[in-house]
Amino acid sequence: MHKLLKASIAGAAGIALLAGGAGTFAAWQDSAQISATSIQSGKLDIASVANGVWKSGATTIDPATYLVVPGDVLTFTQDLTVEATGTNLAATLSQSGLTTSGTLDNDVTSVLDVTAAGTIVTKNTDGTFKVTPGAGSSKLTVKVTVSFPKGVTGADNQAGQNETLNLSALKFTLAQTIS
Repeated sequence: MHKLLKASIAGAAGIALLAGGAGTFAAWQDSAQISATSIQSGKLDIASVANGVWKSGATTIDPATYLVVPGDVLTFTQDLTVEATGTNLAATLSQSGLTTSGTLDNDVTSVLDVTAAGTIVTKNTDGTFKVTPGAGSSKLTVKVTVSFPKGVTGADNQAGQNETLNLSALKFTLAQTIS
């Protein structure tokens, strides 16, 4: 019986050792490096080339000292460089920032026009401009026309006198169009 007890204990110890080893069997894993290149992001940038010029007709003016009257049309011309690179890039160029005091806001109109070599810029129906990707930077010439309407001759009209149109806040924005 002593031999039977020793054999039973040895058998139980062997089963315990086998059962403990079953939990250490590792899951398989492998990896492979793919052969691919890097990817480069595009760029969207706008910058002024030099100071813009304000004119009344063909005469260059200083907006700080010029006093507008009904019927005046002022134009601002500015050269900009635009860099729009990216495979699926589309952007919109717009102008903003002309702010008025009093009733001038009801009467003054401003219109943006943009010219560029090639087909980088096309006019949208809302007065903004679509800028399409090019190879590197492109030169644009922006022109903002600000009109002060005449009204009716002989009518007593004091609207718009001694009011301000802030021209210094004029800015051009190039914003990516997400579709």
